[in-house]
Amino acid sequence: MALVLALALRPRSGPFFRRTVRLTREHEPAALIVPGSKVYFWLPQAICFCFATIFLLASYGIATSEEGVHWPLFVLFTTIGSAMIIPPVLAVTGRLRPEKLVLSTDSIVHHGWSSQTELYWNDINRLHASFNLQPLQQLLNIAGLSSARWSHRYYLPFSTISGKPNRLWNMDQLPHPRWIVIECPRFSVDSITLYRYLDFYIANPALRIELGEKSSIDRWHSIDSGI
Repeated sequence: MALVLALALRPRSGPFFRRTVRLTREHEPAALIVPGSKVYFWLPQAICFCFATIFLLASYGIATSEEGVHWPLFVLFTTIGSAMIIPPVLAVTGRLRPEKLVLSTDSIVHHGWSSQTELYWNDINRLHASFNLQPLQQLLNIAGLSSARWSHRYYLPFSTISGKPNRLWNMDQLPHPRWIVIECPRFSVDSITLYRYLDFYIANPALRIELGEKSSIDRWHSIDSGI
């Protein structure tokens, strides 16, 4: 219950868990990274681990009971516990990872917890913000043109049914074709600053060349401070 409360309070904690943007040379061309919140990522994994422990210990208690095994309850608790332990295991092994946004001169790459979406700057139609919602539901929607170059892939295994991917674990917002959906609570930066930063480069294509350079970090700080 303490972890659930911490997860609910995390988006309201504001500056306490803020991180700054950084540059990376791992990509070509160089890019700027907007970091995700590690706290917000690991809290759900810890909650899943706690539930898994509760149910698996309960199933063990049923299995070792001197009054005999209640098999339906044993199977139910074992199934729930086994399912709940999967996300923490995937996180520890690196199959799930904290969110991040990679901004280069060419495109926006959104790395979700279990997926990756890329959309080119020149193919963006509009940026829409849903900040009138509760802190846990605030979204940024980057919509592409109907002819936008768009790609999406999953980190986790999935099956295809009727031509559509069927995911066993739903860790991210369901993708819209030619859209990038950003859940603001998953990032450790100010939501308004992120919106203004993206909107600036959408409106000023000639200045995207600075992304990946120190000037792009300076611009972030100037927007964040309201200059």
